Amino acid sequence: MKFLKKFYSWEKEQTKKPETMLAVGISVGVVLGIGMDNIGAGIAIGVAIGVGMYTTSKKAADKERSKDVHEPENREGDEDQ
Repeated sequence: MKFLKKFYSWEKEQTKKPETMLAVGISVGVVLGIGMDNIGAGIAIGVAIGVGMYTTSKKAADKERSKDVHEPENREGDEDQ
């Protein structure tokens, strides 16, 4: 049971990485390609989907990082008057 908990926390951490989204997109494309009987076209579609998901998650991660760096902490008593 401990192994499953460790694996779940590792898996949850991995899904937050933008590179994982690219791999998921390619995997979806391969499955679509097999369904269309044209794996090359499926991979091309998968790369397009993966790149879109990659850039979206990369921008969200960068935005979150910059918000943490540039946003000062609000302390009691330090308010501007």
